Amino acid sequence: MKRIFKYALAITLAMPLCAAAGNPQKEYDRVLKHEISGQDSAKVMTLAENTLSVNGPDIPLEDLTAGKIYYMRAASGVLPSFEKYIRKYAGITPVSKAELGRINHKDVLIIGVRDTKDASASLRGISLPQCKIIMAVFGAKERKARKTFSHITENIVSSENTAFFSQIAAAEAIFGGLSDKNSPAIRLGYGYPEQAGMSSDSLSKIDAIMRETVESGAAPGVHVLVARHGRVVYDRWYGTTMGSMDGSARVDGDMIYDMASVTKVMATLPFVMKLYEEGKIKLDDRLGDVMPKFKGTNKENMLLSDILTHRAGLKAWIPYYLQTIDSTTRPLPQYYRTVPDSIFTQKVVDGMYAIGSIVDTIDRQMIESPVTDDKKYVYSDFAFFIFRQMAEQFYGQPLDSLVQSELYRPIGAWRSGYNPLERFPQSEIVPSENEKYWRHTVVRGYVHDMAAAFLNGVSGHAGLFSTADDMAKMSQMYLNGGSYGGRRYLRPETIDLFSSCYYCDQGNYRGLGFDRPSFSNKIMGPKTFGHTGFTGTAVWIDPQADMVYIFLSNRTFDSMNNNILSRGNFRSRIQAACYSAITDGAKE
Repeated sequence: MKRIFKYALAITLAMPLCAAAGNPQKEYDRVLKHEISGQDSAKVMTLAENTLSVNGPDIPLEDLTAGKIYYMRAASGVLPSFEKYIRKYAGITPVSKAELGRINHKDVLIIGVRDTKDASASLRGISLPQCKIIMAVFGAKERKARKTFSHITENIVSSENTAFFSQIAAAEAIFGGLSDKNSPAIRLGYGYPEQAGMSSDSLSKIDAIMRETVESGAAPGVHVLVARHGRVVYDRWYGTTMGSMDGSARVDGDMIYDMASVTKVMATLPFVMKLYEEGKIKLDDRLGDVMPKFKGTNKENMLLSDILTHRAGLKAWIPYYLQTIDSTTRPLPQYYRTVPDSIFTQKVVDGMYAIGSIVDTIDRQMIESPVTDDKKYVYSDFAFFIFRQMAEQFYGQPLDSLVQSELYRPIGAWRSGYNPLERFPQSEIVPSENEKYWRHTVVRGYVHDMAAAFLNGVSGHAGLFSTADDMAKMSQMYLNGGSYGGRRYLRPETIDLFSSCYYCDQGNYRGLGFDRPSFSNKIMGPKTFGHTGFTGTAVWIDPQADMVYIFLSNRTFDSMNNNILSRGNFRSRIQAACYSAITDGAKE
């Protein structure tokens, strides 16, 4: 099978944009010397087209869960952009020739070739694994690439040059981020704003707002990602992990953030929607009929639709941690130990383990908490305490393992999940707070939310950690009507229903689980949906503008009482800049 993609060269705004002229490699050299401005949109759009040859039955890769994906350099040549961008699509394990024996038949091996002659010599006599092999060959014409490597695999992506834009395009092709008239893209691609009906000059105004966000003290670090028409067209970050505090470092594009209440729509809600699709729950079901534990309580007659829209009369939250500390904010010994045992099982931070019975205490106090019956909107974390338990009741798995197996692994959100310290070093996670009122330490890699912390970091309302890349994948799945990477997760009509203004006629602007624009909003499109998070995060999806906007920060560092982010309207100002950058008329 052979496919030839001819496309405008795709480069993210995280890299310098270059203007078009003759030789692609010379253009790359000029970009590195900063001889060409990336702000001239007209020149950007006249970039020389490059032909990428794509051959093989296993391209694009669809199933990311069958086994591990390995990457090996065929020789000494480094392909920095290719290696960076394949990691945007999936978890990639580097492997050397000496380690090939650990690869099994379910795995995928991607081999990068910068120099055909050197690579051919390097691979000669090597026993390659019996698995899917994909070769990315740069600096060689298609015919030469196939002649040299067809004995190894049918799956060959080749480009005549080694410039960074060709490397990015090859990564996109392998994972389905490129399309032609016969093969639509199945995953996000990376491109110019002009390729997505936006202005580079206008979108670059976000830079100054990000800088102001950090320099005003609203947050130590910020990451903003914008995707439109299936392309990431803005992906930049600014600032540090901890401001001026000792140990602070510059943020980068792979940093993992505590998503706070964005957990509700990116971890828990997909399974509520799935239960609805499967006919296991209905929106007009009463809570006591779905979950027997609520029978006989003041919550048994609450409608699921009312709980999802925060009008069921639930209490906003309970500060459980205050019940476990003394008047000087020090932990009471009957509730905590510095090392775990059979009684003190709930790790809230390093060296601090809460008594295991607190899980039942939290649940009991939530069940027994007072309610109102006036149908007024009161935003409540308890709603998603309930929906986490509901998902686990029906699917028979803990929520943290459920999201990994059914969402994040197949979608390629490989840096997302609960309790990130189990998989990633602390240095890759931004701290949430230099906390001085309960845990008395820098909270980094442990959930900031106090209730979720007592639940070993796993709750329906908080606990998710993620990156801008991963949130973009989940958001694009919603924007695609429930599909991503060749797999369907939800039906379009389900997403339409849950993201709709369900009780608009009764003065409630919320969706079913999703947040939506308030009635006074003048920035977002009327069908926009998403959520914000207490730690300074936001994810917004606009189906009419076909746009995703992601804002990540740790505004709670070093204190959660820092409200400069909201007072300065930084998130909404950046979002307004996104809409202002649209040039093709699809703003609402």
